Amino acid sequence: MTVHNCLYINVLMFIGGGYSQVRCEKLLLQKAIIESGKDYDRVFILSGLDYLLYSPEKFRSFCEKHCNTEFVCGYNITKSNDQRQLSRIILYHYFRDIPLPHKSFLRRAIVGGCMLLLKYLGIRKHPYIVINGRYQNIYYGSNWVSLTGNCAKYVLGEMNTNKVLERYLSTAYAPDELIIPTIIFNSKFAANAILSSTPCFEHLTPLHYLHYTDHIWTYDEHDFADIMNSGKMFVRKLVSPKSNKLVEMIENFKDTVNS
Repeated sequence: MTVHNCLYINVLMFIGGGYSQVRCEKLLLQKAIIESGKDYDRVFILSGLDYLLYSPEKFRSFCEKHCNTEFVCGYNITKSNDQRQLSRIILYHYFRDIPLPHKSFLRRAIVGGCMLLLKYLGIRKHPYIVINGRYQNIYYGSNWVSLTGNCAKYVLGEMNTNKVLERYLSTAYAPDELIIPTIIFNSKFAANAILSSTPCFEHLTPLHYLHYTDHIWTYDEHDFADIMNSGKMFVRKLVSPKSNKLVEMIENFKDTVNS
């Protein structure tokens, strides 16, 4: 297959770890896949802080070489002993989309207070869902992914119709990092996706160069060599004006490669 028809979906970030990000992604997929009337070979879900490192030729060659690969990673939370990850799904995270400043005392009191109250009352969810008598595990991964056209259509279909999963994840923490991996790894597309043995975020973004430690790292020109030697397709994250010189260096490098 010659990959000539790729779509980038740019997702606006919603701060707070609520379900609003999932609604945003679903609307964008609906617009791109259904309402556009176009049949894309591959769909990329990105943010405005991601930057393409490949030249057009290298990008096209990579997509053609991996035309059946679903570039989405999944860490199985259901079968994990990682209590931090399990708490994302078994505890009830209500009110995370409440329109209050992210770090405000009132917001923390409402969100955290509700979660702790239900926790100490012993009110929790199972770390899995059951659909038509079939147990499905919950998976965690980055929501910055690249899917084949057929897989993207399947994901959208599940987002629209799988009400059991929607109800379950609507009270999970950061469900945008759960819904796509969970849908894919409970489907036939799992065979072409990337199963991860660690919840470390750097291992869950196969196409991105990034550092998520105590904060999300922002890059400048001093990081150029490390970024370009990473072999990754994208770097996350770049911001103006700090990354302006880096962007110029990346574009000059692309021009040199193409000349």
